[in-house]
Amino acid sequence: MPVSLLLHLDQPPEFGSLAFSLDLRPISRQGGKQKKRELINAIRDVTRGVKYLLSGDVQIEIEWLVHEKERYETNDSPDIDNILKPIIDALCGPDGLLIDDCQLQAVTSAWIDWTSTDHLLNFSIKFMPDEWVRKEDLVFVHLGDDLYFPMQGNMPPQFGAQLLNSVQKMIALKGELEA
Repeated sequence: MPVSLLLHLDQPPEFGSLAFSLDLRPISRQGGKQKKRELINAIRDVTRGVKYLLSGDVQIEIEWLVHEKERYETNDSPDIDNILKPIIDALCGPDGLLIDDCQLQAVTSAWIDWTSTDHLLNFSIKFMPDEWVRKEDLVFVHLGDDLYFPMQGNMPPQFGAQLLNSVQKMIALKGELEA
């Protein structure tokens, strides 16, 4: 299903931008569960093979190429704002590219008139090049409330303990500074 793929599978591109395209019809967030599941699976079929998750803030641009006749003259096309949630859900989690949708700093979406009767979704994701973690052996340590810290589960225990201790100190210091 991928039309073009500029995803680096082992680590993200060093210039902080990646892109891919899918010949796929988007689904509205109000669409049926089965159709949403098919869309999510189609996107994750591409992202599942990527061996990293982006861990910092990201900006996502989604272009939907669709024939204007379908957009204007039928009820078959969802509104542009309603296609975002299923797509974003597909990009998050262990089989996606993002840890969580709270990382989204900006989302841009547009539909573009295309002469073909097929559909094409173009994705462009911008990120800080050094803000990523490997999926392999990734664990999330609960730090309280809804705060989790991603870290490699295969690191020596003494290093993991030191890392968590440092993170907890930084969180405590942040709280003191805010007070």
